[in-house]
Amino acid sequence: MVVDALGSGDYSTVGEAVAHAPPGARIVVRPGTYDEAIVLKRHVEIVAAKGAGEVVIRSATSSCVRMETDSATLTGLTLRRAGGAIPPSFAVDILRGELVLDGCDIS
Repeated sequence: MVVDALGSGDYSTVGEAVAHAPPGARIVVRPGTYDEAIVLKRHVEIVAAKGAGEVVIRSATSSCVRMETDSATLTGLTLRRAGGAIPPSFAVDILRGELVLDGCDIS
């Protein structure tokens, strides 16, 4: 599965790809800034297509990534929690399971 913010992939948002991904799917994200929050409800692997620093997932309203499954992997993503949401939220919120963050920049 390929995500491209400009629309030339299978999906234009990471959240949409995650929602449609079968368990164990690999989601490749092309460079760009994605203003969204992602909820992980099944095991997936999300990978920046061109390596670290090329994909920014930014959220001003909730956690960038919310982990609600047993396991998942994020590789090479930049996760930016912007602004001051009420109630407070985080760049990464792990409610359960094991989330592998490989080469991710989190703030």
